[in-house]
Amino acid sequence: MPVDRENLGNLVEVAWREAKQRTENRNAEGGDVNKRRSEEWVDCLAKGFRRSYADRSHRTFWKGNRSNRMEFFRNEFLFDVVVGHIKTVRSLGQNPKELQF
Repeated sequence: MPVDRENLGNLVEVAWREAKQRTENRNAEGGDVNKRRSEEWVDCLAKGFRRSYADRSHRTFWKGNRSNRMEFFRNEFLFDVVVGHIKTVRSLGQNPKELQF
């Protein structure tokens, strides 16, 4: 189910609780706690978006996701999390291909 105004708050809250639980379980490891919290938060939020946009017409890009690398040659864009609506166009030429954008 795509995210809309009604379920966006729920998605954010679930991701926050999940990220908080992950960092609480790892606090004994030491290191930069705030950096780890931020990384976990982005990862949980992005995975929540990926679950919500589970169809092939949407893709979620973030640092920890390599599933888009073959088609788009990247894991992430400028922002921490990007959800993109994907469409297809047929290329011109003698051997046309389906290209996603």
